[in-house]
Amino acid sequence: MYILNFVDEPELRQSVQKALNRGEAYHRLRRAVAFVNGGKFSVQSEGEQQIWNECSRLITNAVIYYNTALLSRVYEQKQAIND
Repeated sequence: MYILNFVDEPELRQSVQKALNRGEAYHRLRRAVAFVNGGKFSVQSEGEQQIWNECSRLITNAVIYYNTALLSRVYEQKQAIND
């Protein structure tokens, strides 16, 4: 049923495409954050690698949150002046 709905409804296809684009953008940002020191970052153990992966996720999420907070503030200011 889902595939038939997907083929038949352009709005569903657009929603799915937006979600895929968001996921891809997140992964591009995460790769950029994780690519520290020109990619010359090395870890000594699997535990350090897991810590680095989680830290890069945390930094990426913090960047996304910060950008969202800034854009929300601008949006509220524009709404307040009916712009």
